Amino acid sequence: SKQEQLVEERQKLQETSDNEKDIKKRLKEFKKTLEQNEVLDKFDRYVFESIVEKVIVGGLDENGNVDPAQLIFVYKTGLKNSVDGAKFKPQRKNARGRHRTDELCSHDSNEVDKMCSDSSNDTYRNGCSFVPTKTR
Repeated sequence: SKQEQLVEERQKLQETSDNEKDIKKRLKEFKKTLEQNEVLDKFDRYVFESIVEKVIVGGLDENGNVDPAQLIFVYKTGLKNSVDGAKFKPQRKNARGRHRTDELCSHDSNEVDKMCSDSSNDTYRNGCSFVPTKTR
């Protein structure tokens, strides 16, 4: 009926409004974090994708030499930011002389926690990878 359609449309509009408010809040928090030059402890994929157009891996340093560790963030505003990706690289688990043999990576399924200190789905600054659980 017409009334059911209107109720359904109202619910959809309310949901859209709630989502927009949540996104605005998250963007505001992210902007504050960037302005204060704070380190993010948790990756917010939606906020990242809403402000970053693309990330270019590799480039040339100031002397014109190839730098495979360079990361260039191209923002949707047109601004670019270049950082040295090597500074964010976690220490190799199998670096010679730095770790005991029982700390090396293992392919044993019951030793997942030894391979990565955080097994959650979010990316933290410890080198663990991000695994999306749902797509938008």
